[in-house]
Amino acid sequence: MSNMRNTLEKYKGKSTRYTCPKCHGKNELTRYINLETNEYLHDDVGICNNKNKCGYHYPPKQYFADKKANEITPKITAKPAFPMSKRKVEQKFNYYKFENVIQTQSIKKNTFYNAFPHLHGEEFSTVLAAYHVGTYKNNKYLSNAPIFWQIDLNNRVRTGKIIQYDTKTGKRAKGQQNWYHSIKNKENFNLKQVPFGLHLINKFPSRKIAIVESEKTAILMSLAMPNFNWLAVGSCQNLTSTMLQEIKNKDIILFPDASKYDLWKSKIDTLPSSNFYEISDLLQKGATSFEKEEDYDIADYYLNLFD
Repeated sequence: MSNMRNTLEKYKGKSTRYTCPKCHGKNELTRYINLETNEYLHDDVGICNNKNKCGYHYPPKQYFADKKANEITPKITAKPAFPMSKRKVEQKFNYYKFENVIQTQSIKKNTFYNAFPHLHGEEFSTVLAAYHVGTYKNNKYLSNAPIFWQIDLNNRVRTGKIIQYDTKTGKRAKGQQNWYHSIKNKENFNLKQVPFGLHLINKFPSRKIAIVESEKTAILMSLAMPNFNWLAVGSCQNLTSTMLQEIKNKDIILFPDASKYDLWKSKIDTLPSSNFYEISDLLQKGATSFEKEEDYDIADYYLNLFD
């Protein structure tokens, strides 16, 4: 079929622009249409308007060559485009060897550990060891701060979140946070995050999974309710399909912070479908207006038991 029979669709508003298969920019892809049938070609046949940053272009000529070689299965649809399996090239991500974690395994001066002296004992030390919480020693303002390592199911270390804690309040020290890869590899490091505590699934495969926002909460709730594998996604917006994509065929219960129940509930349908999801409304129903404004999480109530 000649390329002269196909042309780029004229702009008639955002409804005529689609998601780019390469950069995933919304309303960036202009698709080719057949002049005789007025139908779209394959979802991915088009050009990204964000040329300077993306440069994606899959012309009809190449499409028909691929089709003739039986390297694609065409589908005619006006839905937003997604990459074809043949052309979808997953960018390699970087990671560290587990030796990096082992080198940091000392909690005696760790500010997170020392922020909760009332919890000190064999059980607390065991939980910290299970999560492989490290201690950072090479930077003045982060000296002795905990490193919350992100370790995947293959024991590959994706990165570590370094957060300084105030040992008097048990709260984060304002403005004192960084990433291990940002300090050690400032350039050319392709990060693909996983939940904090993901590696525990291999160690305790029969446990139900509980997901919270912060690493602190995951650790403390492992003391309070050790029958769960407590994972943390790091922020309320990080509850995504990409973040959870390594978790398959598991029962998962979400424990959102006091003000995040509606947000996390709205995300459930977008998460990996092989898992079964529940969401706790404990804080949604029980938190006071003040606690919702302060965005209490379930660990705050656990700590209140020691006051």
